[in-house]
Amino acid sequence: MNSAEVSISASPDKASESYKDKIEAFFKTYISKIKTKIAEKFGFKGDKLTEATDQALVFEATETIKAADEDGTRTEAEAAEIDQAVSTVMIEGAMEEAGMETSAGENPILTLEKDIDPHDIVNSISNLDAEGVTLDDGSSVADLATQVLEREYDGLDDAMTETAEVDEAQPNVKLAEAISRIASRELVRAGETLYRPREEIICDHGHIEGQRIDIMNRSDDGVTEISFKLRSGVEFNPRRVVRDGIVMGNGEIKYKGINNGVEQSVCPARTYERDGVKIFIAAPPSEDDARVAKGLVKIEAPSDMAPEDVEKIVRKVIEDDLGIPNGLGEVSEESEREYKFSRYAWQHKIEGELTPEQQEAAERMEREEVFPGYTTMVEKGKHKEYLEKYGQDMRAFHNLHSGTVSSVYRMLTVGGMCSTERYKRGVIKSGMSSVEDFNTGGGDSFFTRISNGKQREKLHGVNVVFKPELFDRTDWYTYDSDEYGTTAEETFGSRKTPEELFEHEAKEEWPDDNEQMFRTGISPKYIESIIVPEDQRNGFINELKKMGIEEFDGKPIEEIIISNKKQEIKMDDMEDIDIPW
Repeated sequence: MNSAEVSISASPDKASESYKDKIEAFFKTYISKIKTKIAEKFGFKGDKLTEATDQALVFEATETIKAADEDGTRTEAEAAEIDQAVSTVMIEGAMEEAGMETSAGENPILTLEKDIDPHDIVNSISNLDAEGVTLDDGSSVADLATQVLEREYDGLDDAMTETAEVDEAQPNVKLAEAISRIASRELVRAGETLYRPREEIICDHGHIEGQRIDIMNRSDDGVTEISFKLRSGVEFNPRRVVRDGIVMGNGEIKYKGINNGVEQSVCPARTYERDGVKIFIAAPPSEDDARVAKGLVKIEAPSDMAPEDVEKIVRKVIEDDLGIPNGLGEVSEESEREYKFSRYAWQHKIEGELTPEQQEAAERMEREEVFPGYTTMVEKGKHKEYLEKYGQDMRAFHNLHSGTVSSVYRMLTVGGMCSTERYKRGVIKSGMSSVEDFNTGGGDSFFTRISNGKQREKLHGVNVVFKPELFDRTDWYTYDSDEYGTTAEETFGSRKTPEELFEHEAKEEWPDDNEQMFRTGISPKYIESIIVPEDQRNGFINELKKMGIEEFDGKPIEEIIISNKKQEIKMDDMEDIDIPW
């Protein structure tokens, strides 16, 4: 291989000698020189040498882009450097496509395309085409690069078509109807706090996490918000969007407070628009990004847009842009069965096939609303097994950090809400560890601890105790120490099963820093009692009555607001105890 393999064939009015020099410099410095250095240092030859060269060129291009975009803007000089680095990858990839280089597996053009903004690829190909850059056999570098991308895109289309043919055709879920319903609902009030109303639809069979799409009425901000998460392994491919001539950009996924303009940035995102509807695709999280947004897709439509038009655009985003066939289709019975098996295995940490008994238990699971506007699978009666084996007084509880009557009122009226749910619904304020929970992935969950009756007698402050039926839910996971609810693979893999956690807590003298993460929130229907300091109990009851709560769950409020017996705690008993609140 030598520098003669790349030439400029454009006419003088299209090409310039300076550009010719630049292309030759690309080749000599970025390809030949790198290839020679790699060969000398590692002794690579053939496929191995091509693969190492591809990796080096792609790395150089991505690092050049990263450095240029670090401050959020690109100078002309930086843009030129990016064009050079990306065009070098295009040339290397074109040579492999033409058979002038030994193929080393995936073409470097495709490797680079996965990591950078597609418009940098398009810009490079356009420049190479305009200047008539060719290989020594006369073939166009731009045409060969385009051929590589189109073949890959055709493969994605074929895969999507095959999947659609295999899937049982399902009736479409009426997203428009859900949007119409939620548009007529007013803000939810809990004391002085306002929340946006939300709803969900159940659809898809295996691409969307939880088979759930959430709809949020953000009319206070002029927006109807549709959001969902892609399951692991389902990735957004920008080529599907760029092919339609839509300009992609870089932005952020943010949450906005109700009527106050307060914003909370969550993570960087790829952004684009379709007919006035804004689409945000969360960028893959790095170590510093919020894991809670992994796979998140957020769509913002103007509140005054016809629901039917919103549905058409959302359908196009899901089916065409994300490549999810029949993404708004109802879940078939077989797919629902597979989902139940998967959820059962996930919660009980079962690897491999379920036993017949476990399959039977999974098939009995039902979908139930466990928080206003949010449903999940529940294993009816499972809590009875836990109580019988580990103690009838086993309960989950949550410490109300503020310990105010207002916080108790919110629990009794709207329930316990995770950080992301509060933010989505317009309440932008931090809990005990909201920022940390966003980063770890725990921000999608409402936190509790598990204790027995004897342990709860030693609690301090205001604590909400939940009915044991809460344990029937299958969307919770647990640790035996405080991990901020992390979903990081290395820690999540060592989480405890419910049985392991119950067994551990049954032996403890003090409620240690175990933690359980329940997705989205916990409905007020699960509240059994609220423990308050004895000298404050009457005050809590009187204030709650003034706020309109004299009864709860069919019982007088006096039976819900209780206090612990007075206990004298000796300092010797407190040694080596890490009280998590």
